[in-house]
Amino acid sequence: MKLNIKGLVFVGFAAAVFASAANAAGEEKTVTSLKYTEATYEKSGNKVEAFTDANKTSTTLYPSNAAVTAALAANGGAVNNSTITIKKNGTSVGTFTVNQATDGDVNIAVPTTVAELTDHADYEVVSNKTQTIAATGSTSNDKYPSETAVRAAITAVEAADDDTTYTFAEGSTDGAFQVTPEGGTAQSVPVHGLAAAAYKGVAASIADGEQGLTTGDQVYDAIQTVAAADDDTTYTFAEGSTDGAFQVTPEGGVAQSVPVHGLAAAAYKPVDTSITAGSTSTNLPTTAAVAAYVDGLIPAAPTTGEGACSAANPCALVSDGATVTWQRIQQ
Repeated sequence: MKLNIKGLVFVGFAAAVFASAANAAGEEKTVTSLKYTEATYEKSGNKVEAFTDANKTSTTLYPSNAAVTAALAANGGAVNNSTITIKKNGTSVGTFTVNQATDGDVNIAVPTTVAELTDHADYEVVSNKTQTIAATGSTSNDKYPSETAVRAAITAVEAADDDTTYTFAEGSTDGAFQVTPEGGTAQSVPVHGLAAAAYKGVAASIADGEQGLTTGDQVYDAIQTVAAADDDTTYTFAEGSTDGAFQVTPEGGVAQSVPVHGLAAAAYKPVDTSITAGSTSTNLPTTAAVAAYVDGLIPAAPTTGEGACSAANPCALVSDGATVTWQRIQQ
């Protein structure tokens, strides 16, 4: 039996026992009577008639037919027949046994093109390579430049920048200026940090509704004008239209409401000059009204009779919740 795997040749049980040198790629040896027929292995002194502990590991001796037959018989006439599994990347592609009776081929497929790889989509192909890089207008994401193309593009840019003339001009939008390289396209360049005030013009004068910026002289002149207008101005004062405020009107001007600082809710309460029992009024009573009401509730102390009050017989007011009476204090 023989098994060819990638140009290697295995020749039966005899080859495993007797061959001491590997065959050249593609060469097949023929075994006759369980020994090689080459003259170098025909020395009678190298033949043994039985396997012993002393010669069973020899690489120069060979057994006779009788020795092999006896060895097989001693082993029950059986030869170990292990199964060999050939794998590619951990996956079995074929098996054979070491003592099988027929030839067999196990083919390990090796990719011969990028398309046969499982991750072939991650590889660039030669057809996507470009030898040039366009100066402008290139938007391709499918092409990749060669080293020559990259070097040429860099060199072209460096050469174009030598002694290039740039023309600067006012921009077309607020906060930007325009720069144009010689032979190139004008570009708008924004100026950093400009806020809205940077785009305001200077007003001719200070007036109501004017949106422009003012100069220091204009502010000063406006203040002087107001100050002059206030000379000998007549102001008319009147009661305001809202609580806690009065009205003032400059001559020839518009009435303005001026609030009085610090007034609280009590400042806007009416005043009652008397208090009536059971009244639900929320007005503020005068102190005289409070005193008169309290005096009306307290009866005069008796000065005559059995319950008369005096320094010798002091009394005290006692209330039962509804009325107040004088009672003599027990001594």
